[in-house]
Amino acid sequence: MTCSGRRPKKGAVSPYITIARFRDLHEAWLAEGKLKSAGVDCILADDNLVRMDWLYANAIGGVKLQVREEDAASAQELLEAEIPAILMDDTAGEIYQQPQCPRCDSFDIGYGPNKAGKILSWLVLGFPLPIPGRKRWNCRDCGAQWIEVPDQPEPDLPTY
Repeated sequence: MTCSGRRPKKGAVSPYITIARFRDLHEAWLAEGKLKSAGVDCILADDNLVRMDWLYANAIGGVKLQVREEDAASAQELLEAEIPAILMDDTAGEIYQQPQCPRCDSFDIGYGPNKAGKILSWLVLGFPLPIPGRKRWNCRDCGAQWIEVPDQPEPDLPTY
């Protein structure tokens, strides 16, 4: 049934086509937000089912990002756009340097603790233990892990 309560005609074609599938809901939300901020009309299909029980995600083919057929090419281009290395915030006048992997220069990196202890405790005990881990950068392309030492602040010198 549709939102209006009427059944669609048999053989009716949906005005939306699937351009991407996501196993995790947060990735689908980010992609949807990227397209909507660019003015592309899009919807997420099966997001409520995955939200209710994420184990169904693989069985149903994940959360589907759908756009109108005429917007498919531009939407795909937006999703495949490279992450810019430097972003400029015009309102604050600050330049943001995107961190990248020291081994392969990829921008597809993440920051967080090593989750191996939590996963191991979940498999053995049936629930994850809150094991504190040392936070580190992880490259999703080459698998490198590193700990970034913050830059040492310049000593305050007296001004005359």
